[in-house]
This record gives sequence, structure tokens and C-alpha cells, in this order.
Amino acid sequence: MAMGGSSMRPKSILLFERLYLSSVAISLLEVAISWKGSVALLQVALDLSVTAISLIIIAVFAISTAISLALWYFAARRSANIARWILAIFVGWSAVTWPFSIPRVITGLISPLAWSTNSVQIGLATAAVVMLFRADARTWFKGESVDLTVFR
Repeated sequence: MAMGGSSMRPKSILLFERLYLSSVAISLLEVAISWKGSVALLQVALDLSVTAISLIIIAVFAISTAISLALWYFAARRSANIARWILAIFVGWSAVTWPFSIPRVITGLISPLAWSTNSVQIGLATAAVVMLFRADARTWFKGESVDLTVFR
């Protein structure tokens, strides 16, 4: 069962899916909230047109969302252990660097609403990754049989 998963996935994996996909959806909201500020900041930094900056933001968001969804798929649907660890590293890095965004809110570079949305997104993603390391999930990633009644 190491690759290919199982139709009977453990509860921790199901919780991971809900939490992680919610965090991906919130990141879309975050982009919408911070759109004007991001365009203005990048326009000054890169000296490009609004259209060019908009295309860059859309491309970066599309690529990062595609990577997030690919990691979700391989972790939750294919029980790929490498995807679990990549997610742990990415989300861990986000959680560790999150406090460094506080001065940007204080100085007005990031709006409080965008920062709050980002905080919720990181919280959901962190909770999701924790689910990948619970006992039933670890067993599932090893390809062993999982007692699905353990966490009922």
C-alpha cells in the first residue's frame, strides 16, 4: 500500500486533507486581499507595468498552488512518504518565518487583514501536517494495515 494508498484511509489522513485544502483555499483569499498592495510594492521594486506585475503574481500563485495540490495528492492519495516530508519542511519553514512578518504589519507593508489571513492559513497548514505524523498516518505511510477504529 506504500504507493497507491487505500480506499480506506485513516482518520488522520482525512483530517489532513480537510485542513490542508482549507489552507490552500485561504491562500487564494489572501492573494485577493493583498492584491493592490502586492502590485504597488512590486511595481516600485521592479519598475514594470501593472499588467506585467499582475501576470507575475498570477503565475507565482498558480505555480505555488499547483505544487501545493501535487504535494496534497501524493501525500493523501498516494501515501508518498517523500511528499509528507516535503510538506513538513515547507510548512515548518512558513511557521518559523511567520513572526518576522510582524514588523511589516507594524510598518504598514502588510495590511492587518492580509497578515491575519496568512496567520490562519499557516495555522491550518501546520495542523494539517501534524495529522501526517499521527500514529495511524505513520502506519499508513509505511504501507501497513491500519486499525481505522483507533481514533473514532
